Amino acid sequence: MLRFQRYSIIAALFLLTALAQVDRAFAAISVKITYPLPNSRLEPCQSIKLQAEVQGDSPVKDVTFFYYPNRLIRKVGSEPWQYEWKNVKSGWYQFSARARDASDNEFWSETVSVLVGDVTKGEILLNRGFDCETYAPWNFGIQGGVKATAYVMNDAYFDDSTYFYLDIEEGTSTNWYIQFSQRTGLFAGHTYEVRFIADADEDKPIAFNWQENGNDWTVHWQTDVIITDPLEYGPFIFECTEDDPTAEFKFLLAGNNIDFWLDSVSIIDLNATAVEQEDQVSKTVDAFTLLPCFPNPFNMETSFQYQLFRSSFVQLVIFDMRGRAVKHLLSQIEGEGLHTVHWDGRTDDGAILPSGLYLYQLSAGTQQSQSAKLLLIK
Repeated sequence: MLRFQRYSIIAALFLLTALAQVDRAFAAISVKITYPLPNSRLEPCQSIKLQAEVQGDSPVKDVTFFYYPNRLIRKVGSEPWQYEWKNVKSGWYQFSARARDASDNEFWSETVSVLVGDVTKGEILLNRGFDCETYAPWNFGIQGGVKATAYVMNDAYFDDSTYFYLDIEEGTSTNWYIQFSQRTGLFAGHTYEVRFIADADEDKPIAFNWQENGNDWTVHWQTDVIITDPLEYGPFIFECTEDDPTAEFKFLLAGNNIDFWLDSVSIIDLNATAVEQEDQVSKTVDAFTLLPCFPNPFNMETSFQYQLFRSSFVQLVIFDMRGRAVKHLLSQIEGEGLHTVHWDGRTDDGAILPSGLYLYQLSAGTQQSQSAKLLLIK
């Protein structure tokens, strides 16, 4: 009996020491964007210095800058943790920075919201007015024998100096043979408002839609309109019912031989503006809650649940007691609501993990991560 008690005490001390080591390992680094400043407004077509401050006891492997939704700008491999991003187009940017330690553990900054150019919060398009003498990051594509050329003009045809001009030499009756598109992503439960200014040589039927990236046949929503005069067209309202983080917004323009002018394209995520207003009232509301996994302890099968209060890029990772990532369960954009993820006790390589104590860590968006322990018993 005394021997059993002695072993129990030793095991308990070992467990407490291990838990303390895990807690220290996952609170070693903090990262903060120090420039640009939150809620600042900057000029388009200029350079923006992205700068992060990293503090902690662990060596930092690299810092990567992103803008929402999780689009990479630049990875920086040494101090100072900064990067000069050149020729930045107009748009509503939500910057974040991710620091990694030598074990590839990730630590995220809070989001910094910045307006570039004459845009409003909630605008999901970049370069809506075709600034900086380019239409990038819009993409222009033709097929099916169509002959057409896209230009960015600078002669103030519309209300500002620059606009998009499509010169069609040989068109076709198939409208999607000319596509002008930009990736925006879509979130279930969100409402999107579309407006644009356009003109044509004569009455020109066009279509615009959201499609699944890389699949012209999967259309989330489409509207047809006839361009008659140099007017603002819209608002057109789309209530999204499914998540598609890489969805593309497209103009389909090849249904005829009529030239086309376009400017001031605006897509507002009305839910994003509502969230922004809520954030101004209260900065203390978390973007997510991690619930206890069940069962715990478990024997090769357990489930994780978490509640998202807004659509976010979510990562769920399992770590061993030495801080090594052994299983990446989730790395994708999820809509708001309650979510469940199942795990079979295997690593990324399919190997069965030994019995022992593990840590599961959830991060959503650029909020601080939440973590808890679980015990595998076989």
